[in-house]
Amino acid sequence: MPALRAERRHKIAKVDTAAHRDDPRSEFQRDRDRILYSSAFRRLSGITQVASPGELYPVHNRLTHSLKVAQVGRSLVHQLLADAAAAALAAEAGGIDPDVVEAACLAHDLGHPPFGHVAEFELNALLVDGGEAQSVSDGYDGNAQSFRIVTNLAVRYDDALGLNLTRATLRAILKYPWLREPEGQRHDKWGAFHSERDDFAWCRAPEFTGTNERTVEAALMDWADDIAYAVHDVEDFFRAGLIPLDRLKTDARERARFLQSALDRTALDGESRERMERAFEESAIIRYGLPGPFRGSRYDRSSLRDLTSRLIGDYITNSVSLTRGASGRIQLAIHPDIEAEVRILKELTWYYVIESPALVAQRFGQRTLIRSLFHTFCDAADTKRDPKGRDVTIFPLYFRERLERNQAGVRGVKRIVADLISGMSEAQAVAVHQRLTGQSLGSALDMYLQ
Repeated sequence: MPALRAERRHKIAKVDTAAHRDDPRSEFQRDRDRILYSSAFRRLSGITQVASPGELYPVHNRLTHSLKVAQVGRSLVHQLLADAAAAALAAEAGGIDPDVVEAACLAHDLGHPPFGHVAEFELNALLVDGGEAQSVSDGYDGNAQSFRIVTNLAVRYDDALGLNLTRATLRAILKYPWLREPEGQRHDKWGAFHSERDDFAWCRAPEFTGTNERTVEAALMDWADDIAYAVHDVEDFFRAGLIPLDRLKTDARERARFLQSALDRTALDGESRERMERAFEESAIIRYGLPGPFRGSRYDRSSLRDLTSRLIGDYITNSVSLTRGASGRIQLAIHPDIEAEVRILKELTWYYVIESPALVAQRFGQRTLIRSLFHTFCDAADTKRDPKGRDVTIFPLYFRERLERNQAGVRGVKRIVADLISGMSEAQAVAVHQRLTGQSLGSALDMYLQ
């Protein structure tokens, strides 16, 4: 099983075997580094986490978020393996490697398009639209796009698609290890498109073939994502004056208003609601609090850093263990009280930031921009509209090459356009839209989406 975990999807003829032998890195460390050095990872510096990376106030973007998720994920593995009983279960499961978890954490948001979830939902609607003849039935999802990038779109070699990652790392990236289904829960979230079904089947074989269970390393990646998101977004928007952490400790009415809204939005049953409420009341935010609104003094900064350090440290140290599931497989278990606390902290950002009128209006404009870009590029690729193919030159060369090889008609064009748009930074999306709609013509010497 360990040998299977380290297998790669493709045999590369041009790999220098002598240099390979001299490289001290493990196969999983190579995976991590390939993701870290990819252009898809670098693009995340220009992608929204909650607020735009173009804001004057320095908030987290998808790249800084991913780096912190990777640190938390690696720390969770070390914490697990420090326990002898957990280490024995990990070995029984075929191994839990910190480099695999770190690589998956670095890759988990590669598929987020410009403007994050708002564009994700819009691209999905645009792809599935068009009736039986033109609908791309598995639409768009950021998780599936992340898998598509590392197995298909990213370039490492000229004679193999993707980054040619190991089986273990590909499994760990699959937060939702199934293809999209026509309805139900597996229609709303899925981990791979049908275009990558062969890569999906290969990485799941042999022991996960025919199951929907994710690996322990995938579960660790997902939990690290939740921890980082919950803490650093609260930190960002407390500093910006939007989340009143200081008042939540001292003002019972403010706390009650937030809790009521959060519990109503999550639509949990009575026992789960009570657990979330109790977890919030017992969290470090309420037990220790902060001295007042953030004004930027040295004391303000050190107090906030102490609070976030307490939270992260507690979650890493006390939240995870290994257990044997009903199927007999080794699974990750998360302490239910800590899981509830992390969930309620994520609700702080929803209540005070994401649902604010300013962000709602901004998201409306972002949807409009994505829709306009999508239709513009699809029109440009329509040979019936321009039989001589002149408009297709608005595509970057890499995507023109893919259009020339397209054998799937309109469906294939739509997927290529979705790949193009989702691979832009937000600044690129805005600039390209302005140029193509004549709002700003730019310069003839611009490096256009190279």
